[in-house]
Amino acid sequence: LLPAGLIYLLPLYLINRQVTRRQRVYRARSREARGEVGRRLRERLAGIESRVTASSAEAVDPLRGAAYRGALAALYARLLADRRTHMLNTAFFVACLVALLMFFGVQAREYGRPWSDLLFYVLALRFAMTSLRQTTTLIAKFSRFFPEYRAYGFFVAGANAIRAQRA
Repeated sequence: LLPAGLIYLLPLYLINRQVTRRQRVYRARSREARGEVGRRLRERLAGIESRVTASSAEAVDPLRGAAYRGALAALYARLLADRRTHMLNTAFFVACLVALLMFFGVQAREYGRPWSDLLFYVLALRFAMTSLRQTTTLIAKFSRFFPEYRAYGFFVAGANAIRAQRA
């Protein structure tokens, strides 16, 4: 059971690292995109006020800029991590189910264990996987905010250091 857990935790760790990295990229790109979209909207409104033709107004379309598209791509990449976590949980459930069936096949053949016991193990596996799915989804969602938590931790540590110097 421990090797299976370690095999499961490694991809989960990698997924959560990707979430943190992609959140950083999204935060950086969205800041730039908000500025570009705001500037293009102001240009478009100024063009409407001065009765500019539609063709030149389309040239300043706020949602066609490279910064906005980059921020949107970073957002989609970050949201993809939720799907990857779900896929990992499903694959792990299937692997555990196959291992359980193989185990009970051997137990039934070699030791005469009743197959009715398998039902209880499958139900226990189902409850365990539901809890695991909820936990890993929460971990993925919290790892999205890890850069903010880290910055806050550095801020608090710096404040404590200044407080200690003054005391």
